[in-house]
Amino acid sequence: MIPTVYFVGAGPGAPDLLTARAIGILRSAELIVYDDLIHPNIFSMYADQAKLIPIGYRGDPTRKERPDILNEEIIHWAKEGRRVVRLKGGDPLLYSRFSEEYDKLAQQDILVEVIPGVSSGFAGLSSLGIPSTKKGVAGQVIIESPHSSYKNQGATRIVYMPHAKIQSYCRRLLTRGYRPDTPAAYIQGISSPLERVSVSNLETLHHSVYLSKDLSPGLVIVGDVLNDHKIPTKSPCLSLRIALTSLRRAPSKIETMLTNKAHDVVKIPLVQTKKVQHSSLAKELSRQDHTIMITSPEAVLYFKEAMIAEGYSRRFQKANIVALGTETQKSLKEHFLYPDITIEGFHESYYEKALAEHSYPSIIVLGERQEFPGIKKKLEPYANQILELSLYENHYQGFRMVSPPPQVIVATSVRSLSVMENLTFGINLKAIPTVCMGASIYQKAKDLGYETCTRMNMGPQLIDDVIAFVEPTLPQTSTTQV
Repeated sequence: MIPTVYFVGAGPGAPDLLTARAIGILRSAELIVYDDLIHPNIFSMYADQAKLIPIGYRGDPTRKERPDILNEEIIHWAKEGRRVVRLKGGDPLLYSRFSEEYDKLAQQDILVEVIPGVSSGFAGLSSLGIPSTKKGVAGQVIIESPHSSYKNQGATRIVYMPHAKIQSYCRRLLTRGYRPDTPAAYIQGISSPLERVSVSNLETLHHSVYLSKDLSPGLVIVGDVLNDHKIPTKSPCLSLRIALTSLRRAPSKIETMLTNKAHDVVKIPLVQTKKVQHSSLAKELSRQDHTIMITSPEAVLYFKEAMIAEGYSRRFQKANIVALGTETQKSLKEHFLYPDITIEGFHESYYEKALAEHSYPSIIVLGERQEFPGIKKKLEPYANQILELSLYENHYQGFRMVSPPPQVIVATSVRSLSVMENLTFGINLKAIPTVCMGASIYQKAKDLGYETCTRMNMGPQLIDDVIAFVEPTLPQTSTTQV
């Protein structure tokens, strides 16, 4: 097999803007080396089995050492015949040092395959509903950094990485004949719930850029096409990047609630699953005195797969099935397995509500090994015997999330906080305001040294309470919602 490295474009931000080809490559990847601008949810959605290595940097002028152009592990894994991906924001060939990385791989006789991505520049124009070219207004598009500027006034200019040099860039355009009132827009967080747009002109543009203190990735668009098209109105509500601690891959109620309210929710840590092999699963589960409890959508998949492989027993259809969580219930129904009882949540009160009216001689729990102690403790009042059968194991990884970092953490379990103690995320999580969903979680966060914590409960006011808690800590910015 010829060693190959795949350069994959991750698009402008939103995970669902990746191409089908990119998703296919990521799902089979064994090693992913990624830049800072990658949205972290790409890993949990499409790349939950790979080893992750951060290599990006944000052009930080205070950084004394320039990072290696290519991580040596890429070369090592590729020569072993492993599936290696170099994941880059936007399109992988645009402002990405691709040529330097390509040359280094070519010296090692490693082939390169490029999977293009949606460029952030054109995605920014699309987000505003503005064409990059328009007859009689803009006949060309110029893609540049603020280090260069040319006289072409009949063009739409897309300026990448504008923070450091935007004032001198605007001055050069003005000295070369551009009008001071030439329309300009500064866009951050393109295609995500964090998208912000500030519309101004060449004379005042640098204020919009400099006063954006959150350091989110952004780009500038300059040109008269901005005059001729109404900028879509953005929601006036505050959108946050929220780090949600969760050791489950399936979406939870709180994740769905936060996402539906237009917040950018990043689940931490990255959860990776590995199937546990069993020699006689069908035989063990066909006993009629068992009630079978399935704890997660992942457990549903591994259970169904094992039963089919071993020869599905019709007698099993008569067994009582308990689903832990509404997402597990949904997954069971999708596989034509209909639970007799659903425990709708993970607190003891949900167990009592679902199980108190019955007595169970024996319950066999199917799920992930590390979650069994907590589940067993909650089941003990309702079952004479509790058996545990691990169908899969979870492994956890950290990842860099600096572009931008989360403004608040929502902690949903004690164990998730414990797991993250041994992982790195490129930022000091303990300095970020933290919302704890319960008294024991609050105490754990305080014990671990989280600096600003509060306790909240699930309910319709949760999102408003989270915003009220974190808003005083947010930097003030002059960018306007238009």
